[in-house]
Amino acid sequence: MAVIKLTSSKKAVLFIDDEGNTFITSVNFLVGLLNGKSPYGFVSLARLPGKVADGRFKKSKLYDPSGVYENVDSKTLSTNTDVLSQKVLKEGKEKKGFVDKKVW
Repeated sequence: MAVIKLTSSKKAVLFIDDEGNTFITSVNFLVGLLNGKSPYGFVSLARLPGKVADGRFKKSKLYDPSGVYENVDSKTLSTNTDVLSQKVLKEGKEKKGFVDKKVW
């Protein structure tokens, strides 16, 4: 799912994840981020109490440039090992597009 939707007032943006959780932020904050004027380089989203029904939006496909998804338990993640860490970003740049594996 992972949908971004402009509210009817056009003053806020809703973010809806695969589980139907809804998050909101101001259009002004988002525009500032996109224009490079955000002092921190990110916008915090406020979570709303309501959920969106499963069938409302199509489920997201999992994107992994290497073609293999490595499932990582979120309980073992830290700021040094999540997808935004410099270490993981560097490893991703160094990783080859494919790996020869001997199957038998």
